[in-house]
Amino acid sequence: MLSGLLLFAQTQARILDTTFEKNAQWGVVLTPDSESMPKPEEWHESNTFTGNPRRDYTITSELLTDIGR
Repeated sequence: MLSGLLLFAQTQARILDTTFEKNAQWGVVLTPDSESMPKPEEWHESNTFTGNPRRDYTITSELLTDIGR
């Protein structure tokens, strides 16, 4: 059971041409201090998001206790 891509604690990632489909949780979760290229608001232009029940992406500093993080 997948929860999607998780970016934590000052991570950096290039997120291009990726499919986030039918994950058990989110497509992508990141903390406010992580960075991506392109920015999250531009992800829909270069990635595919479908069927992620808790939104396509979430930016949070809260613990993700429901997935053990």
